[in-house]
Amino acid sequence: MSITLPTALQSSLTIGGVAKETDNFAAVTSMTVDWLGKTLTFIIQQGTTVGQVFTPGQYPPNYVVILSLTTGVWTISGSALTGVITGAPAAAVLANLLATRNVLEAFVVATTLFGAATDVNWTS
Repeated sequence: MSITLPTALQSSLTIGGVAKETDNFAAVTSMTVDWLGKTLTFIIQQGTTVGQVFTPGQYPPNYVVILSLTTGVWTISGSALTGVITGAPAAAVLANLLATRNVLEAFVVATTLFGAATDVNWTS
């Protein structure tokens, strides 16, 4: 899934009268979860989407979103936006992150990196 930008927020690059780039979509292109610091950081970039392929633009801004997994407070760099995510949306984010963490740790156990180790699923 990508984000379709309203016309006013789309960016275009034209050089010598030739359109080089039109960035009419945005997408999350990377994320990092710090389980010790209890934060989720992710990057949203503008670009183009064709089918299920997103290509970041070369010139539009990137935004870094930082979300506290403890308080739900979020900020977006490059903007004055900040807020708090609560309720069902917050629970869904945390549930998906926990499920991903559990799957990744099960994968590591399956690789035998730690010999005959076992994993125990995280619940919070």
